[in-house]
Amino acid sequence: MELVYLWVEDYKNIKKQGFNFSPRFHCEYDEGKNELTIKENDDYIPDFFGKNINVTAIVGKNGSGKSSVFEFILDRLANRYSDYPKNFIFLYLDKNKFYKYDNFFYNLNSKMKVEKYPNRENLLNYCTNLITLYLNNQRERIEPRDSEKLFIENHNFNQNYINKILIKNYMGINNQLIKNTNSFFRPMEVQFNIKIMDSFFSILDEDKKFYSDGVWEKVEKLKEKLKDSTFYERLMIVIDIFEIKYKEHTTVPKFDFNIERVSNGSFYKYKIEKSFIDNIPKIIKNNKLKESNFKLNIHDITPNIFDFIEQLPYIFDIIVLDNNKSFNNLSYGERQLLAQLNFILYYLNKNSYEYHHLYYADGGEIDVDEYENIAVNEIIVLLDEFELGLHPDWQKNFISYIIKFFKNIDKKINIILTSHSPFLLSDIPKQNIIFLDKDENGNCKVVDGLKEKKQTFGANIHTLLSDSFFMEDGLMGEFAKGKIDDVINYLHGKESKIKSNDEAQKLIHIIGEPIVKNQLQRMLDSKRLKKVDEIDAIKKSMLEMKKRLDDLEK
Repeated sequence: MELVYLWVEDYKNIKKQGFNFSPRFHCEYDEGKNELTIKENDDYIPDFFGKNINVTAIVGKNGSGKSSVFEFILDRLANRYSDYPKNFIFLYLDKNKFYKYDNFFYNLNSKMKVEKYPNRENLLNYCTNLITLYLNNQRERIEPRDSEKLFIENHNFNQNYINKILIKNYMGINNQLIKNTNSFFRPMEVQFNIKIMDSFFSILDEDKKFYSDGVWEKVEKLKEKLKDSTFYERLMIVIDIFEIKYKEHTTVPKFDFNIERVSNGSFYKYKIEKSFIDNIPKIIKNNKLKESNFKLNIHDITPNIFDFIEQLPYIFDIIVLDNNKSFNNLSYGERQLLAQLNFILYYLNKNSYEYHHLYYADGGEIDVDEYENIAVNEIIVLLDEFELGLHPDWQKNFISYIIKFFKNIDKKINIILTSHSPFLLSDIPKQNIIFLDKDENGNCKVVDGLKEKKQTFGANIHTLLSDSFFMEDGLMGEFAKGKIDDVINYLHGKESKIKSNDEAQKLIHIIGEPIVKNQLQRMLDSKRLKKVDEIDAIKKSMLEMKKRLDDLEK
């Protein structure tokens, strides 16, 4: 499915605005005529990013509605339209057929046939082979929507979780993935070890105050055995400690400033299922090396071993290695970039989703949960300001990088992203960009990029910053601009913090913009010359007056 057009009557700061997501078509809803017009774009370039990838960017000022557009898309993909009382139009292509998903009547002006979406379940479940993934690097959360095929990954994922995603993608033999992955990190090994905090195994001292002295003595004796044991023995000792903690803690029923309030549920993290113990892989049981960690080649990890990894007690670190380099040791930007790409790949490779079916009988509705195995052929990826934390060089390479990563995967990837990065925008034609501004009331305003904006593809970043990101006040920092304004005021004889030519000269000397610097230098030189000329004129006048005085005295 490819999202083509969205019109929203009223959602947060979006008031009666239409958004064109596909470079193949230009759509416009005229509220006065109550008519939706659909036209093909004559300058559309097929397969611009590749046969299986399309990229659309949403750019604009802060608060112009970029994230609100994403939230509305997520709501409409997941929920029945009855949850949204205002009018909307959601136009999309599915298997090269136009469909409209809406909640009011309007006229169509289109050469293409547009079919009505059947209103029987949420849109994602209707498009069987489609899933949607939302990735957000910000601290704000978008809560999961009501769909088993919509996945939300917010900023607050932990390292073990990301490493499990990497293992799942790279485990076994996957030559295509190896060929497509990056040069700065290729997962080769997986290492497991107990987390160490301030001192040796101090993490096992958690919640100590909730146990009697007799119970904690048992824990201390078990901890002593950890110092000279194999990884398997360590694992079993940790399981024994967890069993004691889970069963023999003391519940504290009240809260005060010295004792935290706890309940039996607070100790659920110590519960270990018997099935986990029974299914510990032989490769781990048979290892006799007395080391604090255990390593496996990532390509030797089977589904059974991966199940074991997923159920490891929380105090074990799961570390993915490229030779001796850990994923955790990469720079923040490298981790973010690698995590985003692998999240997309992970969800593309999933093939089991839970559907909530309603069966109708004479007595009314009967709810039945069913699982269906499907092959995912398409994914909509919403990237919300993904470039946060990325070095400009990574931003510059991201579009090229993501295309190389996914170009040989036989699935359609529809990427819609919000961004503030001019580096990224230079890789995207303006036909693929939605430009947002704010009106006088602070509401979202869509700018017609095809008419009003310059070409973005291959443009330099100064042009993109000034034109696409609506920086009308220039591209210079406000502090520097204030200093330069002081120089200008001084040179024009106006009130200024600068009191001498020497002060002005020192500031002019450190200005980096050559045009501004040269112009100010000329103004200062002119001021100096004018001062010299005035001195010479006064001296000449004084000589003339002295000569006249001498003549009069004679």
